[in-house]
Amino acid sequence: AHTYAETDHVLGHELVHAFQYDISGLGRSAGSIGAGGRAVAQAPLWFIEGMAEYLTLGPIDAHTAMWLRDAAVTGELPTLRQLATDPRIFPYRYGHALWAYITGRWGDAVVGQILREMGRGVPYQQAMQQILNVTLEQLSDEWQTAVRRTYLPLLGERAEAREVGTPLITRDQRGGRINLAPALSPDGRRLAFLSERGNLDIELWLADAETGQVIRRLVRGAAFDPHFGSLNFIASAGSFSPDGRQLAFAALRRGGNVIAIVDVERARVVREIRIPDVPEITNPSWSPDGGSIAFAGTQGGITNLYLFDLGTGETRQLTSGRNADLMPAFSPDGRTIAFATDRGPGTDMDALRFGPYRIALLEVATGEIRLLPGMEGGRNINPVWAQDGQGLFFVSDRTGIANIHRIDIGTGALTQVTHIFEGISGFTQLSPVLAGARGANRLVFTVYQRGGYNLYRLDDPTRLAGTPLDTPMTGTDGAAAPLPAVLPPAPRPVEGPFRQVAAYLADPLTGLPSPQVAAGWEIAPYRPRLTLDYIGQPQVGFSTGGAFGQGGLYGGIAGVWSDMLARHTLFGAVQAQGQIEEFGFSTIYLYRRLRWDFGAAAQRIPYISAGRRQGFDPQTNLYRDQVVAFRTFDWRLQGLAQLPFSKVQRVEFAAGPRRLARDIHIREVVADPVRGPGGQIIGTTNPRFEESRESVDAFNLFESSAALVYDNALFGWTSPFAGQRYRLEVSPTFGTVRFMSGLADYRRYLWLRPLTLAGRGLHFGRYGLDTEAEQALGPLFLGQPMLMRGFQYSDLVNRCLANLRQDGIESEDGCALLDQLFGQRIAVANFELRFPLVRALVLGPGIGFPPIEGFLFYDAGVAWGQGTRPVFAGGIQEDTAQRGILSSAGVGGRINVFGYLILEVDYVRPLVGDRGWQWQIAVQPGF
Repeated sequence: AHTYAETDHVLGHELVHAFQYDISGLGRSAGSIGAGGRAVAQAPLWFIEGMAEYLTLGPIDAHTAMWLRDAAVTGELPTLRQLATDPRIFPYRYGHALWAYITGRWGDAVVGQILREMGRGVPYQQAMQQILNVTLEQLSDEWQTAVRRTYLPLLGERAEAREVGTPLITRDQRGGRINLAPALSPDGRRLAFLSERGNLDIELWLADAETGQVIRRLVRGAAFDPHFGSLNFIASAGSFSPDGRQLAFAALRRGGNVIAIVDVERARVVREIRIPDVPEITNPSWSPDGGSIAFAGTQGGITNLYLFDLGTGETRQLTSGRNADLMPAFSPDGRTIAFATDRGPGTDMDALRFGPYRIALLEVATGEIRLLPGMEGGRNINPVWAQDGQGLFFVSDRTGIANIHRIDIGTGALTQVTHIFEGISGFTQLSPVLAGARGANRLVFTVYQRGGYNLYRLDDPTRLAGTPLDTPMTGTDGAAAPLPAVLPPAPRPVEGPFRQVAAYLADPLTGLPSPQVAAGWEIAPYRPRLTLDYIGQPQVGFSTGGAFGQGGLYGGIAGVWSDMLARHTLFGAVQAQGQIEEFGFSTIYLYRRLRWDFGAAAQRIPYISAGRRQGFDPQTNLYRDQVVAFRTFDWRLQGLAQLPFSKVQRVEFAAGPRRLARDIHIREVVADPVRGPGGQIIGTTNPRFEESRESVDAFNLFESSAALVYDNALFGWTSPFAGQRYRLEVSPTFGTVRFMSGLADYRRYLWLRPLTLAGRGLHFGRYGLDTEAEQALGPLFLGQPMLMRGFQYSDLVNRCLANLRQDGIESEDGCALLDQLFGQRIAVANFELRFPLVRALVLGPGIGFPPIEGFLFYDAGVAWGQGTRPVFAGGIQEDTAQRGILSSAGVGGRINVFGYLILEVDYVRPLVGDRGWQWQIAVQPGF
């Protein structure tokens, strides 16, 4: 977090979860999870996260109240059932409001009472009904009624944003649902802002500040261009150069923040500035002379102001200490920087008591800081200088609703510029929401409306002058909270049982040990200890009376362990397949403390295929009924390393020994034949069981690999729908056989809303194999459903045998085609046009499937090896040394089955031979 107050909130929120787990038994390390743990684990997010928000923020919060006002006026207040089932509804804010309402009616003690009932295994619905003595339906209706009665009357006393400012970039006008972080050019004619504009990621845009017409995209989002890992849209806005030709903004680049400068005419980043020892940067402000940029930098959880000289490249720290100094803004003469801070008499860092954010002034030359008067109430942030340099605009929620205010620097006189009902806000209460122009009397601000964020322009001189301040309305008798910030019920009872949480939050020292006791504590080094994070559903079975009376144990289980800081991660899985000697396991360990990730992997995986053969053996004069198992045991030990360049690109390395041990395991019933008068076998006698093994030469190998991996694809229910992915890998192998493997796999997804055009090009090959090694390793098969559809192995084998039996010749529809699908190298091209076939499949109350995806497809590929070569021609070639391109086309559909597997059904026509249309089923996601 950028401030100690935010960190205090986050830590308190997470400690509430520890309290929830402890009281329910979910967090106890010993034993299995009991009924209480299951009850809490199955509670909806509004219950769990909303409780954590209430216990750390209390019943008065302007930000949550803003969400409620918006939902009330738009008629979109969710019910408890919707909160529990609709993932589109944000559970933190509405859950916070619900718990404030519950404790405001029944007292704060009901939080613990409900959790204690759940600790006994009672589901949350029943626990709430038992303690509150109302049904959840009644509770939902009464809460909604209370919200409307509290907030809707305020609409008659205040204006809406559209009545105060001019809509510039909104959901309905040129923007998206999210339009944030405005920045005005010095002349006020250009506007830079962050928005998804109906796309899939937040991007940086340039618009005309007069008409709102979008001029161009300046920087793409990380989902489509991973050059920047993030544009810091939650906490930062940009700043124009004095001539308006360039824009400075903060962005994540290769694991740390940089100040990036983009040429707004060419939409090209021309400079990136990395500040040593300052990993996070927000809200750059360009000086009026163009020579430097001020910014807020966070280091070790403390945010201070810095100044970067664009000419010399030197950085100067302007403020220091544990106080939060945020949102710097240069004055028109460049001598002073206005900023938001929690400095002041209400803040005591040692007692973890934080006063209101207020506006302060910093003299750049001397470093002197002056706190402006009249900032004792509410949250005062985002200073913007007036054109004449004599005043400052800023955003304050002193009345319970965040609005624009103005202060005269010389006299300290305060006025209120806007009196809107909704609220001027971004994603958080510390998001930048206000922009001004040094050379124009114009503001642009962000308003929360209809669950989204819209940009408005304000340049009316009369409104910009402001009016006398509103008198904050009292929320409860004796409380200073303004009514619009009080969460229903309002007014809130003032008796002690209803104010326990508020009292604890106002007194951070209660329950803490004395300084004398704390002084005797020792600071111990962190000692990692692996604990179980996740365990898969175990599968166990036992069979008896199998082939020749054989049985065994079958099943498997997998788990993941890590330490508290996730520096060490261990994955383990075991698998049983009947016999002790056929067990398998896989273990992977990763060390993630450094930028490089290191690890090791060990595995033993059995691959077993079996068949039955029976008949008379003339050499031994015995009748044999055999089950023959061809077994390969893959032993592998690897060292692993990877280096991430960004969230979407990394390099991977692996090396280690591998042994492929092989044998043939034969179980058989041997019997003496009984012959008839003519010598024919009419039966058997004296049956007996025999078992034998035939060893096959093992492969002792040393493998290594290096790969460049890139993946910024966005996944839907069944397949990716936007972005791109690639993997370029080389894998030398030494030992019993020597060869080089190479993989080039590139995939691109163009999102055409609602369609997706997907394409893949893939090549995998083994190079340097001699004939013996090629025979030992076996060929690659092009007809796998994940590579090419319409060329199923079993179907082609049956057709080949049928043709041979019929006329003894090969055909394109038989053995010749089958031969074309094998080789030591393959190349594939796939194209799909994906579209939503069914938006939702509902079979009954509470029973349904995610959307079903339909697609048209075209597959093409070629396989070749020693003695053959690919040619750019379709079908089977007359020259057997040439391999032509095989292809197929069709239509299909995919469905995600309860999140466990993705089922694909294809109706495909191979474009080689005359096999017609055919159905094919596979369990696989889209490429």
